[in-house]
Amino acid sequence: FYVTPVNLLKWVGRRTPLLHLASRRMTDDIAAGGRRKNLAYARLSMGTSLYAMGGMLAAGGYLIGGSSTEEERKSKAQAGLSDYSLKINDTTIELNRFDPLVTPLMLGADLYSFHREMLDRGYGADEIYTEKFDEVSAALITSFTNNVLNKTWLKSVSDIVDAIKYGNENYAKQAIASFAPYS
Repeated sequence: FYVTPVNLLKWVGRRTPLLHLASRRMTDDIAAGGRRKNLAYARLSMGTSLYAMGGMLAAGGYLIGGSSTEEERKSKAQAGLSDYSLKINDTTIELNRFDPLVTPLMLGADLYSFHREMLDRGYGADEIYTEKFDEVSAALITSFTNNVLNKTWLKSVSDIVDAIKYGNENYAKQAIASFAPYS
């Protein structure tokens, strides 16, 4: 249970700008120079490109990020869309099973959604990142948390967080029923 999620998160962390600095392997590879340094920068460049592509696909309406509210989630469901999916014409493909490659795409989509929401609220692009840094930070943390908890290998943790977040009083009954198949 522990090794796979940690390895997937490490994969994402090593390809995330600034977050890669927390990886001893990445900092050692960059300091070593030569081939190791080139591979470290290649991983970082690929991750940066995936974040940018996620934002661009979200801006074009092809990539559906996570929902920030239960209302938004229900609205998407009524439209036949689900969180963290790719929309091609009338077909929607859930991307959760393509970890870890799609995680930067999904984070990019979430960041685009946040940026768009702030612009819609009347903030200028410069204002968003200087005066509203607390909201930017909260959006980054929320996006990362939603992306991580939305993974199939953390589904039970995600259900608990959703029960608390959205006030699902039936969660305990549903959890018990899932353990007792004939109840």
